Amino acid sequence: MRYITIPNPSSVLVTNYKGDVLPNPKSTEKAPLDPEPLIFETFLLERLVDPEFSKDAKGTAKDGGDAAFTAVEARMAIKGAMNGVIKLEDAVYECLLRAVNKPTGGYNMNIVHNFVGFIEAVRIAKSEPPAQA
Repeated sequence: MRYITIPNPSSVLVTNYKGDVLPNPKSTEKAPLDPEPLIFETFLLERLVDPEFSKDAKGTAKDGGDAAFTAVEARMAIKGAMNGVIKLEDAVYECLLRAVNKPTGGYNMNIVHNFVGFIEAVRIAKSEPPAQA
């Protein structure tokens, strides 16, 4: 079992390498929108649809060893995080870690600095649950 502590802050306004806040991608000239922060949960959920996530996935005992359900199991764990901690089976964690470390197509170098805290939170997941404060 692996335990990912949700980082603080758990959301960031996306900026380019110069520090300029990027516009909301849903904005239009007729309907400008405020910049939308990227949330840690969203960052993780986007990794689940990356082909790197399911590459060589073996599934878990809980999902009958079917790799197709590994992403479903991960999504349920991410959405069901309690007390600031995401609890994942080791096999599911390995898939997520692979997608975080080496996403298909890589990270956009203009904005990856925004996600360093998110990436690090996954990389330093513990095998023991964190102590409750």
